[in-house]
Amino acid sequence: HPFMQKAFVLQRIFAERSDNYFKYEFILWVDRDAIFMNHDVSITDRLNQFRAATGISTHHYHLFIAVEGWAWLNSGVLLFRNTQASQHL
Repeated sequence: HPFMQKAFVLQRIFAERSDNYFKYEFILWVDRDAIFMNHDVSITDRLNQFRAATGISTHHYHLFIAVEGWAWLNSGVLLFRNTQASQHL
C-alpha cells in the first residue's frame, strides 16, 4: 500500500553505508504536504536549541517528532538518528 512506502524507503536509506559506516547520521522525513516556515533556522540549530534547553545530548534520542499546537504529534515530520533502535522501529 502507498502509505507503507515510508517504511520501505527509510529501511533502504538506513542500510546505505560508506566505508563500513552508515552514510547518514540523521534522516529527516517530511511529508509532501508539510512546509518549513522559518528558513533561517537549520535542523542543526534546532537540535542545539533542544540540547541547550534540556541539557540532554541529542545522542540519547533515536527519534524526534514534530509537535503542533493543534495535535499531540505530527507524523509527517520525523527526524531519525540512524541507530539500531530507529532501524528496528
